[in-house]
Amino acid sequence: MRYGVDLQMIQRRIYEIRGQRVMLDRDLAELYQVTTSNLNKAVKRNIKRFPSDFMFQLTANEWESLRFQIGILETGRGKHTKYLPYAFTEQGLAMLSGILNSDTAIQVNINIMRAFVAVRQLIANPPIDKVSLLQREVKELKEYMEEVFADQNDINEDTRIQIELINQTLAELQVQNKEREKKPRPRIGFIRYDEEVRRMNQLEIIQSKIYEIRGQRVMLDFDLAELYGIETKYLKRSVKNNIRRFPPDFMFELTKEEWDSLRCNFCTLKTGRGQHPKYLPYAFTELGVSMLSSVLHSEVAVEINISIMRAFVAVRQLIANPPIDKVSLLQREVKELKEYMEEVFADQNDINEDTRIQIELINQTLAELQIQNKEREKKPRPRIRFIRYDEDSTEK
Repeated sequence: MRYGVDLQMIQRRIYEIRGQRVMLDRDLAELYQVTTSNLNKAVKRNIKRFPSDFMFQLTANEWESLRFQIGILETGRGKHTKYLPYAFTEQGLAMLSGILNSDTAIQVNINIMRAFVAVRQLIANPPIDKVSLLQREVKELKEYMEEVFADQNDINEDTRIQIELINQTLAELQVQNKEREKKPRPRIGFIRYDEEVRRMNQLEIIQSKIYEIRGQRVMLDFDLAELYGIETKYLKRSVKNNIRRFPPDFMFELTKEEWDSLRCNFCTLKTGRGQHPKYLPYAFTELGVSMLSSVLHSEVAVEINISIMRAFVAVRQLIANPPIDKVSLLQREVKELKEYMEEVFADQNDINEDTRIQIELINQTLAELQIQNKEREKKPRPRIRFIRYDEDSTEK
């Protein structure tokens, strides 16, 4: 197999299991040109590098379901694996680069990481069927207009007042919410063990050192060196000794403009001797940080690399699912509803002047009739009765 493994071939071997994108040990062994048993032996010798969110063994049901999907349902001697396969997540695959050091393994690992990035981008930005999109928008617009015409006459002054009260209440709720956020909240629930607290604090520290440069999330060499507990020059030296593992989409050197802009962002603008690094720093993308696990082998480096990979995953999840401000969302919806209602009222008031005058004349006539009616009621009305015959004769 040549080094330049086809990305599409790798993407076809990425499966969805337990809500995660993974690759199986048998497929990886084929790509790395080793036997599956030798791959698994190498992993077990370095098992501390592979926690449960980096690698797990499939259950019998998961394996049967996957075999059905990928069409390897033949049975009989030699037709299926003796043991249930292991699945490696994206972070586990990155960690494999630290235990497989052949030229083939290095190139294959770079291509696998790129394949996972391509899959993520495809999921985040699926191809758009513009015709279907336009048809759906037209359908929604028609339904909306039908609702507008149906509800146009169902709006009164009480509804307007109610919406104003809702706006006022939501504004008060938002103020109360901001004041509540300022107050320290008591911890509720079970207290974490010290190890769990330490891990959470470590993730927060790592996330604060992830920056956005050239449209990518990266970490800088001096921050990584600090986390690994080594000097920056030793980190750079280890990278340069293994430079073939770090193509430009894994690592790049910042320009002077990028570095000055970044220093301005995190307030390190002090000048003078010893106040800034002698050389421009290097930035490591998520892929490059993952590849560092193959050149730094200390206990601290392994633990830090696991935490860094988890931090990048947490940042991706936060960007993909940002927290929702429900109060602001309600306020925006009410504002849009209010603007729509004002448009409806404006349309209703577009009656021509002649019609307005006619309505005023009708109102004036009704008022005059009401006055005349009251005056008529005040006057004594003549008695209405039958005249007797005798009275009629006498009068004659």
